[in-house]
Order: sequence, then structure tokens, then C-alpha cells
Amino acid sequence: MIRFLLALTVVATAPVYSQSLPHSFAKPDEAAIRHIALDLNVDFETKVLSGSALLQLDRQPNAKQLWLDTRGLTIKEVISADGTQKLKWKLGEDKGAMGRSLAISLLPNTKSVKIQYSTSPTAEALQWLTPEQTTDKQKPFLFTQSQAILAR
Repeated sequence: MIRFLLALTVVATAPVYSQSLPHSFAKPDEAAIRHIALDLNVDFETKVLSGSALLQLDRQPNAKQLWLDTRGLTIKEVISADGTQKLKWKLGEDKGAMGRSLAISLLPNTKSVKIQYSTSPTAEALQWLTPEQTTDKQKPFLFTQSQAILAR
């Protein structure tokens, strides 16, 4: 098993969207993600990523929930970034290619959340290559293919 930490800046500014997103459950006009820090274990044998995503939020003062897109994820826990409070969350109904919504209840002072999760071995955005499928044929390889909406 390999472990890696990835910090990814998703949004550089705090955009405000005035319309809904047709291919997403997100409501960025209420709460949007500013930055993601991933801490993941990569298990080539089981073809599973597991770990956490720390999400820094841009939110309106009256936002009660953060809405996210998921597909083939097992959500284990959602906590406040400082780890002091478990946050209530709920997965929505499976909508096929759209996946399932994840609604996270926000406390008035919530500025970031940490989601503990794991992927499914059949997650469509993850491409697992055996050593035989690589150029040097020595080690397995993992890459992501997130288009168009596979990385949910």
C-alpha cells in the first residue's frame, strides 16, 4: 500500500453562482469549495483509495448544508476540520450517471470539513494498470480519467 498527500487548489476566488448546475448536485451559491487537501492510501491489491479530503469552504452566512457529488464512494465519517465535532450527513438516491448527492449539515461556524471515505474497486475515474501493462513492466500504475463527470 502506498500513501500520499495531495493539496489541490480548486477555486482561487470566491465565485457566486446565480444559477443551478445541470450536471451536479452542488449549490455553490450557498457553499463552495475553495481548497481540497487529500490524504489517501493507495491499495493496488484491492484497487481502493481510502483516506480523507479536507475541504475549505466559501459559504454564505445562512448556508445550512454543503452539497457534493459522489459516485461509488463509501462515506465513513464527516467531521469538523479541527476534529472536535461529527457533522450530520446523508447520501441521496442513486441517479445513475449523476451518482448520489452528499448533503453535509453545516454548523454556524463551520469553515471546513473533513470527509473520511473510500472508493470502490470499480470506480470509473480510476484506471488501475498491472505491472505487465506498463512500459517497464515492474510496478503497477494508477491514473485518473475524470472526464466528463466520472470523478464524483
